This record gives sequence, structure tokens and C-alpha cells, in this order.
Amino acid sequence: MMRLASRVLFTLLALQVAEPWAAGLRSPGIAPLALSERIAGPRPPLVVDVRAPDEFSAGHVPGAVNVPVPLVKTQLGRLGSAESLIVYCNDSRFTRLAEQILVANGIDGFSHLEGGLTAWEQQGLRVEQSLP
Repeated sequence: MMRLASRVLFTLLALQVAEPWAAGLRSPGIAPLALSERIAGPRPPLVVDVRAPDEFSAGHVPGAVNVPVPLVKTQLGRLGSAESLIVYCNDSRFTRLAEQILVANGIDGFSHLEGGLTAWEQQGLRVEQSLP
């Protein structure tokens, strides 16, 4: 019950920070296999999972950091200074919200994971867990 309550609260907070004007993703997408190759390369991107902490703990792209959508605005300095930034969620709902916040605050040049973690897993790519 507590997990459901925290998910509802997370969604409500995420919706509060969203701008109503964005209907779709504006950033370029990167395919799961291409991102996997970039992560393994000499200069991996900063991969940011914008889902709730419990979702992140259950499984995420290896090396990703968790910055839930309601906290994206508080992390603009960190996110905006990344040489290469990739954001994702399960599908695109929270990615869209994070993108809106980044763009509204002058951060561009980032990408999103096409199909989110769902597509990543469908490609059979490894997922990390950080469960206690």
C-alpha cells in the first residue's frame, strides 16, 4: 500500500513540474544497442533514469544515475554540465516531463533512450539492480 501511495505522490509531483505545451519528445533518440555501445566506450554519456527511486532500484540501465522527475530542476547544474546526457524512463511519459524541464531551463543537446527501459530489456540488454 505504501508503495502505491509513493508512486501516486511521485506522479502528482511530476505532473506539477510539467509544462502543458509539450506533446511529444523533442530530443533526438538513441537506440538501446547504440547506447549500450556508448556506455562501454571510452567516453560514456551521463545516463539519467527519471523514474521513482523504487523503480530505479528494481532495475536500470547499467551505470545510470537516478534523478526522479520532480528533482530534475534541482540537478540542472549537474545535468547541464554533462558532455553527453541521455534521459529515460520505462516508456516516454516521465522522459517527456524531464525533457520539458531541461528545455525550459536552457539545457539542450541531450538525447533520450528510444523506447525507454522497456525497449532496453526487449533487446536483451543487461539491467542493474540496487535493491537493499
